[in-house]
Parts: sequence; structure tokens; C-alpha cells
Amino acid sequence: MKTPSIPPSYCLLFVLGYLFAGFVPLHPQQKAYNQTDLLLLQDDIHIYAARRGKGFDLYIRKKPAIESVQLFIQDRGGALPALTGEEETAGKDALELYNRDYGGQAWLLMDTSTDHTEFLGEAFYIYIPPEVQVNPEPPEGPMVTIPVEEGFVFVLRAFSMQYANTLSHYQDSPLIVRTHQAALAGSPLKHTESRPLYPHALLFRPGLTFFNPGPGGKLTDDLKLQMRLEPIGTLSFTQELSQTLQYEVLIDRDPLLMNRLIAKGIFKTGLFTIEAGPFIGILNIDTSRLNPGITASVKAVIPPLDIFTASIRFDTSLAKYLSGNGAYLQEFQALNFTYLCTPYLTLALTITNREFIRRAETNTAFNNGWVRYNLSGLYSARRFTAGLNLGYQELRWNYTTFWDANYRYFNIYAAPEGSYLLLPNLELTLSLELPLYPISYFIDPAEPFLFSASLGVRWTF
Repeated sequence: MKTPSIPPSYCLLFVLGYLFAGFVPLHPQQKAYNQTDLLLLQDDIHIYAARRGKGFDLYIRKKPAIESVQLFIQDRGGALPALTGEEETAGKDALELYNRDYGGQAWLLMDTSTDHTEFLGEAFYIYIPPEVQVNPEPPEGPMVTIPVEEGFVFVLRAFSMQYANTLSHYQDSPLIVRTHQAALAGSPLKHTESRPLYPHALLFRPGLTFFNPGPGGKLTDDLKLQMRLEPIGTLSFTQELSQTLQYEVLIDRDPLLMNRLIAKGIFKTGLFTIEAGPFIGILNIDTSRLNPGITASVKAVIPPLDIFTASIRFDTSLAKYLSGNGAYLQEFQALNFTYLCTPYLTLALTITNREFIRRAETNTAFNNGWVRYNLSGLYSARRFTAGLNLGYQELRWNYTTFWDANYRYFNIYAAPEGSYLLLPNLELTLSLELPLYPISYFIDPAEPFLFSASLGVRWTF
């Protein structure tokens, strides 16, 4: 029986195919890019102070060759992955690549998919927390925590594959952290016209407050409090003038203090933030009257850990007496204590007191007060925040003439709130407040009840 033979031409094709196979990409995403195709320039990266809490928002322009980006820290043994203990900081793709080495809690500062931005087009996004971790001796070595501050240097690595591995080409660029912009080592710091170095912010947050005083809501037999559906809200414009100075103009409508036009300067220096400026009560009880006043507040960060802050605020009318019928005074005080549990979770205790005092006619005045004790928790993630407020509040109406009469309402309330970042510069906010105690309103709609809700939008440009 004749043994079949392979034509020499087939052998040649087989050898050529085998040799050619050595140049075929081993991964469907692997492409024949050069290192220069992965090079990032100064205009390709932007870094800003985080919109929520501490840390930084980093954006990297998507180029055709770049499929993923990652931050590293330069160590004696080379470039090591920058890690954080929270899943949300890993961008949209929280990888489990390092879980086996770091106990399931370490996540890479990495992004593998893009978002659209007005200043870079398609761009990768990485949230850089105020502290990152690195393991100089992986996998068993101890984790070292390093604070990320002004001037901190990362290694920004751009990969030609969506998920980094040994088959992927990559290009390293030293990245210097700046508060409002990024600088590649050896490159000049540039201002980007598409997003101002010191941006503007416009906030519009309208809402409603409904109060039913119930059958006991009367000061005298002839003077009864009525059910009230009050529009409330804030319209504000903020402009940053520098890293330490900004100003804000806002119109604020409060269910008790009514309408105020406020203009204030905000100065940040070291551990302190100082706010001060004038306000005017407008279009209130007597629309022809303008009630001038001043607002001032001081906020301090408490060292050495900088996780506690305390602030105090006073708003007071310049006039201290009621001159004529229709005159009124607007007083506001606030005390706040904040504890930063993690870069993403904040607890706060806030005490506020409002007083609206007005003269109705000769020898007749109303003194209305509103005290709130509020405990809140706020969780901040990449695109959203979620919070819950719990507290006690008390409303009181005092009627003073030849005799005194008063009415008092109190409740324990809960107020969920949240926000969502639709675009890098557009954020929606929502809040809702309902009484937990007393709950008699749910049994009898005629009983006292206080409810409020607001929906807002914040635009940075």
C-alpha cells in the first residue's frame, strides 16, 4: 500500500502559517499599537477637587489605542498598584484581580470604560480618595496607607487592552496632583477654556412645605392658625475667584423666615472657612419694607486627624426694634458638628434656631420660632449620594398684646435625601421630610401635621 505524501507546497504553507501565527494577537482586544500611541499629553488629563467630600476627580481622554487606565505608586521595587478599601473608587468596573492577595477588600484605582465629558469628549474617570494604600511586599506584606495631597505624584499607566495583563502594551506618565488641574511631569500647567479653572455653579432647589395646625391651632378664640402650603427653595449663584476665595449670591425662601436676598464672600485659609455678607428681607409681610441684616459663619477643621469639623453661624437683622406696623426682624443661628467616618461616609449633628418677629399694629406683635435638632448620615459614591436625617423640631407662635397667647407644635421626623450626577457638571437632588411621632395625622387628617419636599438641580459651568 502506497503511503500518501504531502506536497512540498503544503509543507511550505504550513511552515509559513506557523510562523505567521506567532504574530497573531493572542487576545481579541490586543492590537498592534506602538508605545507612542499610548502616550498621554498635558491636555489629555484633567484633575479637580472632588465634587463631594475630599479627594479628587480624575478624567483621562480616551484615545483610539487606550482601552484602560490605572494609577500606580512608584516604590523601590517598581510601580505598585494604588489601592483603596472601597469598591466604588474603582470606577465602573471594580476588578477582583487583587482580592486573593489583599483579603477581598483592596480595589484597583482603574477604569475600563468611558463617559462623555464636555471638556474631553469620551474620557475615563477615576475617583482618587484622600488616602490610598500600597503593598510594598505583595501578597503577604503589610498595607501602607499614604495621604494624597497637593503635589502628590502617581504613575498614570495607559493600557492597550481593556484589562491589564502581561500581553498588554502600556505607557507610563508621571501625574502630579493639583487641586484644580493636572500636570504631567516636565509639562507646563495649562488652563482649559472648555471648563474654567475656577468654575461657576448655579443651584435651583424649589420645594413645598405643608402645615396643618389641627383643631388646637388657635391663639385666641378669634385668632386661629390656618393650614398653609408654602413654597420654599433656594436659587443661588457661586463663583470661585481663586483656590481660597469665592462669592455667592442667593435668594432663599424659608417657611418661617420668608424671603431673603443674601450676598456673601467665602474665604478658606488653612483649617478655617469664613463666610460673611449682607442680606435683605424682601417681599414679605409688608412688601414695601426691606429688612437689612448681616450673615456670618466660621467653620474650623479640628486637627490632628482633620476628621472633625465644627461651625457656627449667625444671621441677624440690623434693626433691633419694630418701627411701625408691618416691621419685622429675621434671626437665624446654627451650630454644626461633623465627623468624617470614611472618605465616603459623613455623620453630622446640627442645631438651628429661627425667629421671625413682626409688628401687626400698636401694642401687638407676633414672635414665631422654629428650633431643630438634626442628626444626619450621608454616603457619597461616584455618581450619587444617599442620606438620612433624623431629628426633633418645635414650632411656636407667640401672640403679644394686652395679654399673651401661644401655640406649640412638635414632632420627631425622618428626612431621606439624595442626589445623582447625570453629567459631570449636572446634578439632581431630592429630599422628603415626614413626621415619625406623633402619628395621629395618619389616623385623623384633622390632627397637626408638617410635611416638606424639594427637588433641585445643580449646574457647574
